[in-house]
Amino acid sequence: TRFGFKSRGLGDVYKRQVIVMPHGHPEPLPYGDRPDNYTERNNAAMVKEINHVLIPWIESRYRVAETPSERAIAGLSMGGGHSIRTALGTNKFGWVGAFSAAAPEDESVDSIAVDLSQFRKQNRLFWIACGDEDFLLDRNQSFDAALTDANVSHQYLETKGSHNWNVWRDEYLPQFLPLLFTE
Repeated sequence: TRFGFKSRGLGDVYKRQVIVMPHGHPEPLPYGDRPDNYTERNNAAMVKEINHVLIPWIESRYRVAETPSERAIAGLSMGGGHSIRTALGTNKFGWVGAFSAAAPEDESVDSIAVDLSQFRKQNRLFWIACGDEDFLLDRNQSFDAALTDANVSHQYLETKGSHNWNVWRDEYLPQFLPLLFTE
């Protein structure tokens, strides 16, 4: 999971971004087989860690903007799922990117969101991309439909490719980054 904050510079000019890349396993990975509820516990722990530990730590050390319109979160695979859950579950990010995401599959968008109405208002970009040979394609298609049903503005893109770093780095990142903070 990556997220960026616009830094407050002199006057109204924003000159820098702070990019933070936390480890995606606040719930320690067990040796051997994972317990059945590991993913759910790890997802909940990640949202809590970002919201209650990481963001306050960043804000205490850097002059960063504090409004959702000036914050982005993006991730790939498991980190894409964390980005989705954190954006909806905290209302602290207006710009969301999910690349081949481990998107929520058995939960409604409303059940993930802390305040879906507020999220709809502050949402500047919810960008989801997945390859046509990615093992998470069905989950991303289902989540795209769930966002549509929940009336959440978003962009969904299916491309050629699989669950692969080259797809994320060479295709999705160059498409997503220029869309950030454009208002």
